[in-house]
Amino acid sequence: MLAYDPETKTTLLVKQLRVAPYIMEEEIILEACAGGIEISDLSIEEACIREAQEELGCQLTNLDKVANVFINPARLAERAHFFLAEYTSGTLNIEGRDQDDDEDIEVVELSFKELRTLYDMQEIRCPRLLMLTQALILKNIGL
Repeated sequence: MLAYDPETKTTLLVKQLRVAPYIMEEEIILEACAGGIEISDLSIEEACIREAQEELGCQLTNLDKVANVFINPARLAERAHFFLAEYTSGTLNIEGRDQDDDEDIEVVELSFKELRTLYDMQEIRCPRLLMLTQALILKNIGL
C-alpha cells in the first residue's frame, strides 16, 4: 500500500533492515507499507488499514485497489494486493504504532517530487514501491 496526501503532495514509506539488499548493496531500502492478512481481518481492505496503523501510525481513507498480482509466479504462489490510499499529513501517531517484535520500522515521508526523482533515477529497489509509484503517476495527481 502506498499512502499519499493529495493536499500536501507527500507519501509515506518505510525503511527496515532487509538482509539481501544490505548484503548486496550495504543499503536499507525504502519500501511501500506491506503486511499479511490475519484471521481477524474481515477483508483485504481491513488488513491494509490495520497494517497502516501498525507500521505507519496513520489512518487511511479512499482505498483504491490497483492490482492483485503473483509476486514471483515462477517460484511462489504468493499474491499481493496493491492499494493507493490517502492519509492526512501531520496526523501520524508514530508512538502509537503496534509493530511486531521482529520489526524496527522507520517511517519516511517524501514529497511527490522526491519520490518521482527516485523513480526517474531508477533508485527504487522495492518492486512493490516501484509498481505503486507507477500507479500514482498514472493517477495523474501531481507526481
